[in-house]
Amino acid sequence: MVLQDFTGHTACLPADGLNKHLILKNTIDCYRSVANGGFGTWTSGDTARLLELKEGWEVRNVWVRVVQLGTGAAALDKIGDSITNDTCYMAGDCKIGSTGTIGMVYRGLVTDTNQALGGYTMLEDGYILGTLKTADFDGIFEVVVEVVNVFGGETIIAGT
Repeated sequence: MVLQDFTGHTACLPADGLNKHLILKNTIDCYRSVANGGFGTWTSGDTARLLELKEGWEVRNVWVRVVQLGTGAAALDKIGDSITNDTCYMAGDCKIGSTGTIGMVYRGLVTDTNQALGGYTMLEDGYILGTLKTADFDGIFEVVVEVVNVFGGETIIAGT
């Protein structure tokens, strides 16, 4: 028997040509001051918006990568979103301060609420949130989010 290929070699491409599968990335630079293009020191216990999300996007995975360690023993306590809860993607500590390791990558566990569900479709615009514990943060890390644009077209508009 001959193997027939019905994929047309486009199985990895969006069917309608729109950007449906996205990797969003933001560098959180607390090393440099606001005047020098950074955010300045992030205070322990505070919650911060890390990435903006649009209605209709399904958040599948969240990662954190340490770029430059903070001087204190800072750790990200929680990563969640502004709609469901603050621990839905990562409830474990991400050591981003002096006790961490440069280049270390953290990812949410399948037991974290929205990870266990295979993702969460945003029902309105929102944010990926992070909360610090232990110490202030004055280093640099990246947050990366895998998103699928479930509803297409109108929910992703460049520049919004």
